[in-house]
Amino acid sequence: MKNCNCEDSLDEEAIVMPTQSAFGAPSPIVQVKNHIYLHDEIDETIARALFSVLHETAMSIISNAIENNCDITPIVLHINSTGGTVNSGLGIIKCMQDIQEGRIHQLAGMPIKVPIHTIIEGEADSMASLIACVGNKRYVSKDALSLLHEVRQTSFGQTQKTDDIATEAENLAKFRDIFYKIYMEHSKLTEEQIKEICKDEKYSTPEDLLKFGLVDAII
Repeated sequence: MKNCNCEDSLDEEAIVMPTQSAFGAPSPIVQVKNHIYLHDEIDETIARALFSVLHETAMSIISNAIENNCDITPIVLHINSTGGTVNSGLGIIKCMQDIQEGRIHQLAGMPIKVPIHTIIEGEADSMASLIACVGNKRYVSKDALSLLHEVRQTSFGQTQKTDDIATEAENLAKFRDIFYKIYMEHSKLTEEQIKEICKDEKYSTPEDLLKFGLVDAII
């Protein structure tokens, strides 16, 4: 495909404010062309809306590239979130990886990979920091911060049996191992270093994130 500015060739009015999504519910996700804004706490509603917008945007980018015979434009995911639930966040990461690897969108049986670039703007904590690190290219604003910490479970003051607490701790440890694996795959950090960073629960500066290999550039 020839090089051209596919982003500019997209509809100039392609701004999607909270409206009807493919899943039928009003979408809280704001989209401007190939730029998608995750500026909320991550829960089931946000995850469902983001799935829809990510796939719709990928399909639009692919169609535009084929129609104009030009290169694939990356999706740009802007992140400013304090994190959220583990299952919703891991689901978002899986959705991103499917799009990045062309597991969903294909042409004549051949996978079409759409890159996803992530930009941390303001804050990316907990699950949001994990989502940010899986981008094909990762950026952080010079004034942004990010918090990596251990997986937590809130019981809302409910009384629990000893066996329940032990099982819950076991389950949290499994999720923790998944977190560590993702961080290690997308950084320069060892498991021991990640454990220490998560244990300290201190905000990481853009310079820290660059040193850790969790972002590629400060903008």
